[in-house]
Order: sequence, then structure tokens, then C-alpha cells
Amino acid sequence: MDPGFYKLIKYGTADDTKIKLIRDGYSHGLVDLMLERYPETVQATLRGEIEVSPRLVNMMVANGESDLLIFEARMNLKPN
Repeated sequence: MDPGFYKLIKYGTADDTKIKLIRDGYSHGLVDLMLERYPETVQATLRGEIEVSPRLVNMMVANGESDLLIFEARMNLKPN
């Protein structure tokens, strides 16, 4: 089976960044929002991990995003 097709069936996307965020516990909706509206808060490390900046929550609040998505972001972000 083609690996891209498998990822598409299992995760709904073949994008490795999205898949890593989904595996880290973020919902599809929050992942899409982060990558579309706040891409500067999502970075890949040299080890291939994905890090999300704690600034994301403040940016989401300032832009009036959904309270539910803001809560989810707070719950998933590691405190500094």
C-alpha cells in the first residue's frame, strides 16, 4: 500500500507536520487553524519534533478565536 494513501486514510492528511501534531493530541480543527493562521508558532526541531510556541494562546485570544480551541491549545501546550 502506498504510504501517502495510508496516511490519508488513517489521519485524513498526508502532511507529516499535521500528523505529528495530531499524534501529540491536537485536534484536526486546531491543527488546521494553527497552520493556516498562526504558522509562525509551529516549528520543526533538528530532531524532527514539532514545537508549538506558547504565544499561540495569546494570539488566538487577541484574534477572537473559539473559546473551545483556545482551551484546547492551553491544555496541549507545555508550560515554560
